[in-house]
Amino acid sequence: MAKRYCVPETYETKRLRLRRIALADAQSVFDSYAGDADVARYTSWTPHQTVGETHSFIKRVLSQAENGQCFPMIVFAKAALVQPIGVFEVNLHGSTADYGYVLSKIAWGLGYATEVLTSLIGHALSHPEIYRVEAFCNTQNTASAKVMKKAGMTLEGTLRRHFIYPNLGPAPGDSFLYAKVRP
Repeated sequence: MAKRYCVPETYETKRLRLRRIALADAQSVFDSYAGDADVARYTSWTPHQTVGETHSFIKRVLSQAENGQCFPMIVFAKAALVQPIGVFEVNLHGSTADYGYVLSKIAWGLGYATEVLTSLIGHALSHPEIYRVEAFCNTQNTASAKVMKKAGMTLEGTLRRHFIYPNLGPAPGDSFLYAKVRP
């Protein structure tokens, strides 16, 4: 029987280093992106007003990660390991891994999201228990849709009234669903 799929505690791509997020990261995460309204626009959370909010958010994510079904990874550029540039989260649902991610504005347009997502997809689909990877984004979030496409995912459809994007309004918005499957 194959060992259960998991994302290692630390993970590297050509230009980036990822590691499990920790409570000690709250200040740097807040300073880097968590309080930025532009960064939070298409996320499931509103911009954090205090470091305390960021600390509580990280604490909640870490409690969800305790069951081995969620892997929240903070991202650093190898050239500057002091300030995080974002976070990727891998969630497991049976034979499916789904991804969520956010990058600080200083990391936009540099191909970092595509680099990490492509690598994480390859890692997941190489495991015998994972047959499908997926991610979704708001239909207005063209940058994220491009990342998923460049990472080898295929647009499977539009999910109507699928997800509440609190920074866009109180009603559920439409999402694009992207996926890649192992043959």
